[in-house]
Amino acid sequence: MAAIVLALFGLAAALPRHWVTSRARYDGDSAEPRYDIAVNAVALRRAGEFLHRAGGTYYVYVRPYAPVLRGNVIGALGLWSAPAVPLAWPTRPDWVFSYRTRRLLPSGYRAARVYSLGAGILLVKVAQ
Repeated sequence: MAAIVLALFGLAAALPRHWVTSRARYDGDSAEPRYDIAVNAVALRRAGEFLHRAGGTYYVYVRPYAPVLRGNVIGALGLWSAPAVPLAWPTRPDWVFSYRTRRLLPSGYRAARVYSLGAGILLVKVAQ
């Protein structure tokens, strides 16, 4: 076991310095998270701040079969929306964050008020 560890250290020492440092570099001095795909970060921050003030529960509504987009939107809203609580399913949410979908809300819900945050990006107060 010790021989394997020594061999790995020897290999790392033999690699060119720029190869190791380019993979170890990480820029964490940014106010924005790193997104996996292009999203409207300004609209996400505005929605998060709005949900932070409003509280309650919210559901993230994105187009079907877009798990990476959904994950990015949920992660970003989670940074700024606390104490509002995200829901995994649209079971009686107070708010719906609709991100570039064909429909305004999931079926079975009515909008009480709609706030536009960008092109196709809406925060919807659900009628109770």
